[in-house]
Amino acid sequence: MKVTFQQGKGKFNKDYYTCIFWFEKEDKHFFLRKDKEKCNYMPKHNEITLMIKSCLEVEPLNKREKLKEMWIKAIDEAFESEVKYNK
Repeated sequence: MKVTFQQGKGKFNKDYYTCIFWFEKEDKHFFLRKDKEKCNYMPKHNEITLMIKSCLEVEPLNKREKLKEMWIKAIDEAFESEVKYNK
């Protein structure tokens, strides 16, 4: 997976930068690849990290702080929840 930052893709604000994620031909973590409407994607942990980092890079400081709090809260809740899978 790779990411690019592009300007002019926004519907309302053409000056706004957007991060766009691109899947590469070598990416093998898709299921039901032939039927794209039913295609499932299992992100790798490093891809989730890249997505979070890239999404934060294009946001203004006040929104970055809100997103950081939201993502840290989700991580904390996951740590506190009961382990249901892969015991």
